[in-house]
Order: sequence, then structure tokens, then C-alpha cells
Amino acid sequence: MPGFPEVGRFYEMGFDWRPDGIRWFMVFDTEEVTLWDFTDTSLVPQNPAAFLFNVWHAPSHWYEGGSADYPANDAVMRVDWFRYWAYPP
Repeated sequence: MPGFPEVGRFYEMGFDWRPDGIRWFMVFDTEEVTLWDFTDTSLVPQNPAAFLFNVWHAPSHWYEGGSADYPANDAVMRVDWFRYWAYPP
């Protein structure tokens, strides 16, 4: 998205965690944009999990096994609000 990330701006980010996949998304203005739709059911967690917010950078990309370039600058994350909805069992 042009201009992303804009310093000082909050972004709405989320994910839909279903038994058959996980979809990560961001909302730009009023448009919800899918960033990644992961459908490999052998790797989708099936047990409840706690929420954890963090910013980190691993030396390798966890999914493809390749190396990952480190960011040129420090990163800061601020969380303005959080909410979740439980899917029916």
C-alpha cells in the first residue's frame, strides 16, 4: 500500500483463525486487505492459545527457511485497542 507504514499512524490489523486456515489482514482507510491466507491445515494450530503482542526479527524466515534481512532501523509497536470474537465450537 502506498505510504505504508506512515510514522505516527495507527493501523487496524487482524486475523481470522479457523480450524482450516488463518487469514491475516489490515484495514487501509475502509478497505480490508488480505495479507496472507494460510491454508495448510497440517500447520494450523487446533488448540486454544494466549494472545501475545511483540515485535521481533528472527535471523531466518520461519516458513521458507531462508535468511531474513534485518531492518535498517529500530521498530516500535503501540497497541491502541484489542478485541476478539470466539467462533462457535
